[in-house]
Amino acid sequence: MPATYVIVDGNKRLQFEDGSQCDVVAPLSLDAGANVVLIASQAAILEAIRDGLQELNNTAASTWERIQSASDRTQAITYLDAGTADERINDIVYASASLGLTITETFSYAGSAGNYRLTGTARA
Repeated sequence: MPATYVIVDGNKRLQFEDGSQCDVVAPLSLDAGANVVLIASQAAILEAIRDGLQELNNTAASTWERIQSASDRTQAITYLDAGTADERINDIVYASASLGLTITETFSYAGSAGNYRLTGTARA
């Protein structure tokens, strides 16, 4: 399982091919190319973590799909700088009372007044 050693906010982390990361809590060995060299037990632990992260991602996707197909789906939109020329969507909350599920889609922006641009979205 290929993984890359990275530093994020001063903490050692492993980053996998799919972009997911986990904190490093065990000593790591690096080869000459600064690649992580894992012993079998470390590789097994990291594989289990990666599988758990994948399961969480799949659950989030299925929650999204279930809400989107619900007959009682609602959505509430909140804005940043509402009523101004810089008005933009902050987040959209999707919910289904019958399913008891809620997901928030949050939008992030870069720039300054009069010149904002969308840089990403996240669902949680």
